[in-house]
Amino acid sequence: MRNGKRKGISKFFSRLHFLGLIFFVLFGALVVRLFDLQVLKGKESLLFAKNQRAIEKEITPDRGSIYVVDRTAGGSLKEVAVNETRYFIYIVPREIQNPEYVQQKLLEIFPDLDEELLKTRVYKQDDPFEPVIHNISSEVADYVVSLNIEGVYSTPETVRSYPYGNAMSHITGFLGYSSAGRVGQYGVEGFYDRILSGMSGFSDLEKDPRGRIIPVSEGTYIPASDGANIILTIDPNVQQKICDIAERMVSEYEAESGSIVVADPKSGSVISMCSYPNYDPNKYSDVEDIDVYINPVISRSYEPGSVFKAITIAAGLDSGAINADDEYEDTGSVRFDDYVIKNANDKVYGRSSISRILEESINTGSVFVALQTGREKMREYVKKFGFGIKTGIEIDGEAAGDISSFTKKGDIYLATASFGQGITVTPVQLVQAFSTIANGGKKPRVSIIDKIIFSEGRVFERRPELDNVRVISKQTAMVLSAMLVNVIEKGQASKAKVDGYYFAGKTGTAQIAGKGGYLQDTIHTFVGFGPVSDPRFTILVKIDKPKKGRYSSSTAAPVFSQVAGFLVQYYNIPPER
Repeated sequence: MRNGKRKGISKFFSRLHFLGLIFFVLFGALVVRLFDLQVLKGKESLLFAKNQRAIEKEITPDRGSIYVVDRTAGGSLKEVAVNETRYFIYIVPREIQNPEYVQQKLLEIFPDLDEELLKTRVYKQDDPFEPVIHNISSEVADYVVSLNIEGVYSTPETVRSYPYGNAMSHITGFLGYSSAGRVGQYGVEGFYDRILSGMSGFSDLEKDPRGRIIPVSEGTYIPASDGANIILTIDPNVQQKICDIAERMVSEYEAESGSIVVADPKSGSVISMCSYPNYDPNKYSDVEDIDVYINPVISRSYEPGSVFKAITIAAGLDSGAINADDEYEDTGSVRFDDYVIKNANDKVYGRSSISRILEESINTGSVFVALQTGREKMREYVKKFGFGIKTGIEIDGEAAGDISSFTKKGDIYLATASFGQGITVTPVQLVQAFSTIANGGKKPRVSIIDKIIFSEGRVFERRPELDNVRVISKQTAMVLSAMLVNVIEKGQASKAKVDGYYFAGKTGTAQIAGKGGYLQDTIHTFVGFGPVSDPRFTILVKIDKPKKGRYSSSTAAPVFSQVAGFLVQYYNIPPER
């Protein structure tokens, strides 16, 4: 009996030892595991735990808006580029039991949809998502939802809207796409993309097991900084009118394209800038040729022709190389080795004044002044007027032009450059240069920006008077202005007259350079300013490859008169005479 009892006790302790051994092994494994997790893999474990309960996301800022001031509406701001809530229609094909019915209903609501593409999408039976159409109004989206079509849904989305459409397209540009996401392209949208975009924020707050945010969690929260709002110098009413004139101008003269610019010569502020053809930035992807995105006023340089004679005369007068009352003998041509420069239509003017060079647009007279002034001085003045250098206007894609002819050896290069051949300029550079003459010899910096209002309340306001740079003397500017008035009053540009006012200006009809020489196609330009007693506007009219009208005096000049006539009435400027 005792032996049996001893055996039972022995078995009990054997089992106890075995259980103890098991617990010891398990405890040891747990210690090793904890050592591995907390010491050897401590950082990884903490990161895993954090990821399990963290809510990490980028906080997207609101893009800033672009405005203009409507002076006819009490100076109120009008949006030209703004964020709008629109709606996106999409389908969940795996929820659709009757694809044919869904396709039919969607085509009834959106008849412009690609029928074949929609069909392939609704029949993807296991697909959880397929897009249908973007940029839908809330009314249409509500209607779609009210029909309770199986598998069809709508969700809000923020889109960039351009209320003025085509009229402002070359100024605003548009919000497009890149590999990095949405990005401003062309125009002000492209130039100021970073400022308009703002700065993204970030949060990595913690959540409990049910997914609710823990109020006292030690997460990071950096709020987004919204983009700045921009106010342009453009007058929306003038812009609409000028765009209408530009479109009619291109049609009337059967031209390839055309541009009109209006600026304040004292401040350099651009009041209107319109080119045709243009596009609708709300539907920018619908264009047939993406070249239409380019603003030709700032991005396309060209040989300006005789409008440049005003710059040549300015350099000659201001440098003292010539005097206003000088005369020279025009024989109709000037020879440079194998090259001969002639006047238009082979005219010979004989004894002529400096003023007559501009009035009759005499090529040989411009050559005479340039040779008297010399290459070095001519190059100096041309650069001071702002040619060969970007103006800095706040529109994406500005070109600098090419004035290298003024650095080349050989008088032939200087001679041709004196009347706008062999060099290239942009229309906005011409506006700046003629504004310099109108502004008493001080060059304003052309600009399209009035104010930038940052989200934190800081305001940048342009002070034009700080940008003005003396290029020619006030006396030179006055004398040259009088000569340019004579171009309209007594010279070739009589069709540029504005009843009751004195305007100054210069014509330019330039052949287009091609391979092996100049083509028959021409570009017509007229640049002027006025009213001369107190200049309020610098106006440029440019017509590309017109089929009707041989010279700018019969095409661009009358358009200038129309634009100037509208402006003096719109701004209620009293007549000078």
